[in-house]
Amino acid sequence: CVCVCVISMAASRRLFETGKLWEWVKDTSAKALASGHLVPMSTRTTTIEGNGTTFPARILGAKQKKDAAAKTHSKDFDPFLPPCDALTVCHMPGLSYNCVLNKFNVFEQHLLLTTEEFVLQSTPLSERDFASACKVLQEEPPALVFFNSDERAGGSQRHRHLQAVPLPLWPDDADTLKQPDQEQTKRSKLPSVPIEACFDHSAGEQGVLPFEHRIVFFDGKHAAATAWQQPQELVRHYTRMLHQLKRVPATTTATATTDSSSVDPANSDADGALSSEAQLLSYNMLLTRSWMLVVPRSCDNVQGSLEGVNANGLMFAGSVLVRNEEQLDFVMRTGVLQTLALFV
Repeated sequence: CVCVCVISMAASRRLFETGKLWEWVKDTSAKALASGHLVPMSTRTTTIEGNGTTFPARILGAKQKKDAAAKTHSKDFDPFLPPCDALTVCHMPGLSYNCVLNKFNVFEQHLLLTTEEFVLQSTPLSERDFASACKVLQEEPPALVFFNSDERAGGSQRHRHLQAVPLPLWPDDADTLKQPDQEQTKRSKLPSVPIEACFDHSAGEQGVLPFEHRIVFFDGKHAAATAWQQPQELVRHYTRMLHQLKRVPATTTATATTDSSSVDPANSDADGALSSEAQLLSYNMLLTRSWMLVVPRSCDNVQGSLEGVNANGLMFAGSVLVRNEEQLDFVMRTGVLQTLALFV
């Protein structure tokens, strides 16, 4: 059976404290797992060699409770309004954001950052949204924050939420850990976000990945090294990249009354600030302390060999998730980056 979470408007109001987040996530996870409110999705882990590096891969178990749970709720059900008490880690005062465990998690300590009121997922990210991400990025260990703009980008909820997972993205039980010492040494040198092995800082924002994308590095050259701590700076780069990737329909640029500080002067002819009600075309946004990546999306799953694969922001971080061995074989033969290109 599927555990039903009792939702209470009188949920505990533990407030966010710097330096406590991932400790609280672990504590809340342990309690939610014991009570049955947290339902991890079973996977087998392995690695894929290709594109000059190694990628972690997870294969889902044959039957998942998430699939059954999806059939028990109407399409209008909102699990974040309010969030389940047993899954709520803390609240971010001043931002009206909740930190909530992902009920059906593949990654341990998979955190959702959800707005307390309903905000449509497909509208532009705001300075408040990036402020919530910055709070998570400032915690230890470092994390990856990502955003799936809609169903086509791998999203499953219409209510505004960002997601965060602590780094590294490598599973502890991946097959490489069972290999000889030299293989373990090789793995220890791989980046905490696997896709980073394919980056080229000298290529500029258009990058070198074999699909359309934009990337900005917080290295003091392409962008300020502290940009990941500054919500307004992040909005500026994010907005510019959305325009460059043609994610912004012509009618959704804000009027002249919009604060022009969010527009990059070097691209002011193309990068108008966005209306908060704009309906953007599909994309994924990934953010770390070192870079921000935006990828346009054309589809959620590919018919045929990859039918049923949910390619969300984590896939574009280089962390592969498939449903069965046949799909794993397809990705291995095709290549991880080439597979991702099918979704762009």
